[in-house]
Amino acid sequence: MSDEPTPPEQKINQSQPAEQKSQIAPFFLKLIIGGISVYIVIMLGFIILTGTREARDSMRRKEIKQNLTQIGIALEQYAAQEESDESSLPSK
Repeated sequence: MSDEPTPPEQKINQSQPAEQKSQIAPFFLKLIIGGISVYIVIMLGFIILTGTREARDSMRRKEIKQNLTQIGIALEQYAAQEESDESSLPSK
């Protein structure tokens, strides 16, 4: 019985797992590379968002400081004007 040639159907069935393995390996390789790529893109996004958030906060602090400076200047001018107006009023 061992001298009989194997039918072509059995040859196909025997070689099929090897073909499936060779097809599965590239698929998993692509899947792993794709997963790593997605992970890298997400991490870069977090880094960029963190950097822009810090820059935005810094600009906001600078703007608030400038606004407070302007308010201080306006109050000084108002106080100086009120003092000059009081001195120009006739006394009773």
